Amino acid sequence: MIRYFLIALGALLAAAGLGVLVQRDPGYMLLAIGNVAIETSFWVALLLFLLLLGAGYYLLRLSHFGWSGGSRLARYLGQRRQQRSNRQSNDGLIALVEGNYDKAKRLLTRHLDDVDEPLLNYLGAAYAANALGDPREASALLARAERNTQGANVAIELVQARLLLQNGRLEESLASLTRAQRNTARHPAVLRLLKSVYLGLEDWDALLALLPDLKKHGVTDAEELETLRRHCILGQLKRHSDASKTSDEELAHWWHKLPKDVHQDDTMVASYVRQLISRSMDREAENLLRKHLRKSWQRELVELYGKVAGPEPDKQLLTAEAWLPERTNDASLLLTLGRLSLRNQLWGKAREYFDNSYRLDPGHDVCAELGRLLAYLGEHERSAAFFQESLQKSGGAIDVKLPSRIS
Repeated sequence: MIRYFLIALGALLAAAGLGVLVQRDPGYMLLAIGNVAIETSFWVALLLFLLLLGAGYYLLRLSHFGWSGGSRLARYLGQRRQQRSNRQSNDGLIALVEGNYDKAKRLLTRHLDDVDEPLLNYLGAAYAANALGDPREASALLARAERNTQGANVAIELVQARLLLQNGRLEESLASLTRAQRNTARHPAVLRLLKSVYLGLEDWDALLALLPDLKKHGVTDAEELETLRRHCILGQLKRHSDASKTSDEELAHWWHKLPKDVHQDDTMVASYVRQLISRSMDREAENLLRKHLRKSWQRELVELYGKVAGPEPDKQLLTAEAWLPERTNDASLLLTLGRLSLRNQLWGKAREYFDNSYRLDPGHDVCAELGRLLAYLGEHERSAAFFQESLQKSGGAIDVKLPSRIS
């Protein structure tokens, strides 16, 4: 309080002293500019100078405030625009997940220049465009993403490959994945897509070569890996089915190169034996089945043994009859024995084996064999009955009772 009083008192004393000084000696100033002359006292000129100085100072402050205010306004508007763009990007991604592809594409591409990181917008919009049936626009969006973003080549190639795969363009998808592999190590996503592409292309050799990487990087579990391996081997066998492209020697060499566990697999053996039979390689088929049935007794393989036209049908029949004491109630073995008896022209024995097989399991195969044998033996009525039963059981005819005669 005393401080303010002293300051006020000092100001009054200074003003009084200044007033006395002005009254005693007002001074004189003459300012001439061209033909204009201005006369005034020194103290008035000093007051005018101070007023002009203050006015200039405040004008400078006002100008500075205007520039800074404009800058703040620009920043504010930019932040508002960016917030709006981010909000619309989020809404676009939500629409993409919900399957509203038209809305997703529109929102994701509306303000691409205002988004800090536009990569997700480009990728999401490409997915939406592809889902809308416009793969060209999807490719164009991915090309823009590659030009406008840095360090995202792998992600862009993966999206490109996935979209091409969805559109059935497998070769182009494989090319994109090959480029992606050059930019990264064995990326799990790349490996998954490669697996799908190789399956689609039926490139069994490439898929087999990929299996170790799938296992190493944990892309598939052990069960799926084994399924894929079996699928590849069966696919290779199917590829060898064209005898004009693969010789008998090449087929046999391919089989012997396979791992031992494949040679012990019933399904693999059955598929290979069918291939041998189709090529009239019955000696090899009989030899393989005879050895395999000693270790694994499987119905499909037993029936295949009866379809093999081995070079020595009498020895083949004796081999099969040696299995009978331990499997007297095996319908498949009895059917096979009947077929081998037919090859040896033992009609009575064949009929006996077929009858016993029919009593245990009256399937369509044994019905067809009985129908054919009885027709040869002249029992046409019973033969026709067995043929009809075989036809119905094979699903080739509807189950309906026909009239005994047409009037």
